[in-house]
Amino acid sequence: MGLNRSKRGKQLFTLISHLKKLTYDNHEYLDFIAYEGKNKGLVASTYSVDEWWDEYTEQAMEILGTVSFKAEDLSTTEGIYYDDTEAADIGLSMRINNVSRSGAELFFVQSDGNPKGDLEYGDEFIIEENVKGEWTEAPIVVAGDYGFNAIAYPITKDGANDFEIDWEWLYGELEPGEYRIGREIMDFVETGSYDKYMVYVHFIIN
Repeated sequence: MGLNRSKRGKQLFTLISHLKKLTYDNHEYLDFIAYEGKNKGLVASTYSVDEWWDEYTEQAMEILGTVSFKAEDLSTTEGIYYDDTEAADIGLSMRINNVSRSGAELFFVQSDGNPKGDLEYGDEFIIEENVKGEWTEAPIVVAGDYGFNAIAYPITKDGANDFEIDWEWLYGELEPGEYRIGREIMDFVETGSYDKYMVYVHFIIN
């Protein structure tokens, strides 16, 4: 469920539905709204709303007031928020869209934080399933050895990078369940000087 996302970056998107409202940097709009307790997860997140928030605050909050979440009514649930969704030290979070049983669209959003150098990511990823409260790697369907291209992609500071991921070759079509995708991020200063972070994005397939 979502609101209009224009290419001009005026975005307020609803991902899923005690409520928690959080604001950073002392601005007037909410950064995200999330449930706590047994329904813990992200309800809504704002991104690049500065240009229109003052004019459309009332309408946006009215729409958010109608949000409800019933996972059983959806084929997929995208963007469930957990602490491992964000690497706060470098101001980086990973988000997900257009989930199917064989792939999805992912994107990194970088804002604030204190990266020491250039943020980069590669082709490698892992998918884990929540099995009775424990995260376990999803069954691999590849016979024999496999690998990923040794390549580094830059992550735009104070911006967003989107990319598609196809996991069918490695994990097949995912069965119903709760999953998370993990990507390793490198904060690269120079050869031999870097920090590594692991960020995840969570989703459900019914």
